Amino acid sequence: MIRDALAQGLMTSFIDGSVTSENMYQAQLVQNHYPIQKVINTFENELADCTRFWFTTAFLSMSGFNTLYALLENLQSRNIPGQILVSQYLNFTQPDALIRLKKF
Repeated sequence: MIRDALAQGLMTSFIDGSVTSENMYQAQLVQNHYPIQKVINTFENELADCTRFWFTTAFLSMSGFNTLYALLENLQSRNIPGQILVSQYLNFTQPDALIRLKKF
């Protein structure tokens, strides 16, 4: 069952690394390490086959929104439901980016 697999993945990730679990259910730090790894590539790969999505971000700028725009359009055209939680970290979130995001 997915719930059990997720619980095992969380156990491996945060409590006991020796616990065996499926990689897809383990937490993963995603960071830019250009040119080898880029965060946007992880988003593209994960969102390509999803049936719904949910993610959080500390802030949202227009440049960040513009990077996600094509992905969000694709998800919308496939009728994939999702949620994005944006905080106001250090008052960095740009209102225009929230307004554009709200249209999705």
